[in-house]
Amino acid sequence: DSIKASSSTSNSILVTVEEINERSRRSRNIIAYSVPESKSAHTNNRISHDSDLAAAIIEYCQTDRSKCLKTVRLGKVKPGVIRPLQIQMESETDVINILKHYSNESFTFQNPTLADVKLSRDRTVRERELLVELRQE
Repeated sequence: DSIKASSSTSNSILVTVEEINERSRRSRNIIAYSVPESKSAHTNNRISHDSDLAAAIIEYCQTDRSKCLKTVRLGKVKPGVIRPLQIQMESETDVINILKHYSNESFTFQNPTLADVKLSRDRTVRERELLVELRQE
């Protein structure tokens, strides 16, 4: 019995450490939803398009666009579905600043093509599961 309890405790600690590491890794990311995708067939044009839109969002939030390290579309391409855009920043502080200053309503006046954009921090699978559970209660 004590071996099973010890194994269970070790497993629980390992899961917790993995979750902490995953949250730390994601802490510099923002997920932008409903950001229009480029219709270009050329990869470089699509990457440039996403970078420009991310820069517009970042600058609107009073953050230097050079702090954006990378943008990546998440998921597979599906007709009629806009994939979320992951925006990787230099630091967690940049992410907090952007999320704090972003207002969809006022941003729409500045850039009407991004009227439906919603921003969120990058959450782990476990965090997303917990949010779903909370919403169902």
